[in-house]
Amino acid sequence: MEILNTTLNFVADVVNFFGGGNLTAVFALFISIYTVYATRKHYRLSVRPVITFRVDVRRGWVGIQLINVGQGTAFIDRFDVYKKGKLIEIMSFGDELKADFISSCEEYYYYYAKKGEAWQAGESFNFIKLKPDEKTSREDVMQIIHDNYTLDLNYKCIYGKQFNLKAHQ
Repeated sequence: MEILNTTLNFVADVVNFFGGGNLTAVFALFISIYTVYATRKHYRLSVRPVITFRVDVRRGWVGIQLINVGQGTAFIDRFDVYKKGKLIEIMSFGDELKADFISSCEEYYYYYAKKGEAWQAGESFNFIKLKPDEKTSREDVMQIIHDNYTLDLNYKCIYGKQFNLKAHQ
């Protein structure tokens, strides 16, 4: 009982010191600041881009598709492709693909993103798409890609936070 009386006396002293209205105003200010913080954090999370990849095997084609599955726009900072650990320049990427697949694929095409490019939520791109000939299986094509190529993609959201996708063996 003594502890209860001491606690009530302390609360009464605090209310008397600040005044009833002032204490309510301080609590309201604290709640408002916290609400602004929580809302801001929620907005930042809700517009976060998330780029991922998937293997696309349809109608005789084999490919790797890049997709922004997040809710926000992704702004590309860096899009690097490596072959066996060595950076491939954008102008020679097609030649590297041709060297690996000229004898085993009828057709191919690729996509190389540029710095500053914006990928909207839900947008997808075929990074590499190959059509193997009759003698080459889709698994063989995927094995060549898996063994030789690495994608290193850096992007950011509208708030400037950096993200990275590294797809390798």
